[in-house]
Amino acid sequence: NLNPRIDLTNLEPAYTRNRIRLELLPLLESQYNENIIPALIRLAGIAWEDKEYFYMQVEKAKYIVSREKESCKIDRHGYAGLHPAIGKRLINTCLKEMGLFQDMTAVHLAGADHLLRHGRTGDRIDFPGGYGLRLIYGKGELYRETEKTEDIEFCYPVVLHDNTLEIPELNALLRVRILQAKQDTELYRSKDNRFCECLDLAGKGIKDGIYIRTRRPGDYLIPLGMKGRKKIQDFFVDEKIPREERHRIPLLCFGQEVLWVVGHRLNDNYKVTEYTREIVCVEYVPLL
Repeated sequence: NLNPRIDLTNLEPAYTRNRIRLELLPLLESQYNENIIPALIRLAGIAWEDKEYFYMQVEKAKYIVSREKESCKIDRHGYAGLHPAIGKRLINTCLKEMGLFQDMTAVHLAGADHLLRHGRTGDRIDFPGGYGLRLIYGKGELYRETEKTEDIEFCYPVVLHDNTLEIPELNALLRVRILQAKQDTELYRSKDNRFCECLDLAGKGIKDGIYIRTRRPGDYLIPLGMKGRKKIQDFFVDEKIPREERHRIPLLCFGQEVLWVVGHRLNDNYKVTEYTREIVCVEYVPLL
């Protein structure tokens, strides 16, 4: 016993949806195909089935995606094996899961697909809402641009005796221990701890002038196991360290020479040998 209410604006050809229903469909039905309405219904059903199948394949392809806190990383080698129809839907699905539900167009998805297949490290493409895709070596990272923070800078002198130094910019500590016998290093340095390193500084005549700091132009090192010097910028590139992380990596330095890229590589000139008499054991301790 309900009385329907009619929205009179639905009877006015003022909107595109109304013109399609009131003018275009009757014209197609009278002039071109009297069965246009049933045909469109059948087409909608076929499109729905196709969509279901496509997204089943997208679910299967998600093994190439690693979800992180504020981003999704897509393995480029795995992506190259996907059909573009699946690849683009995979990108769109990841962006929806990250919070981008609208304004993505076919042009955006085609650009992202091309970037993942043919782009080079450092290339990027922007999407609506501050989202984007950037290439980081073998990965394509979908991200949302947050408020940019300035690159941190710090420089603290390191005293060569037993002590602990605070690095507030990184919320971390730097512990220094002076050892006399090579075998003692095993008490402080674990093979599984990449944030602890032992150096021979006295053997090179270094007694002071050591600093823990961020990178500067002209910095260089001789990576452990190599003979030639390498610019720190080239080292970061060769080690595939993402650009946005490089300014947060502390460097133990003497002048422009990097003695230790904390967490990554020791300078070959300062490795401990059988002839080392005094060992400087340095440990970087991030605070939780």
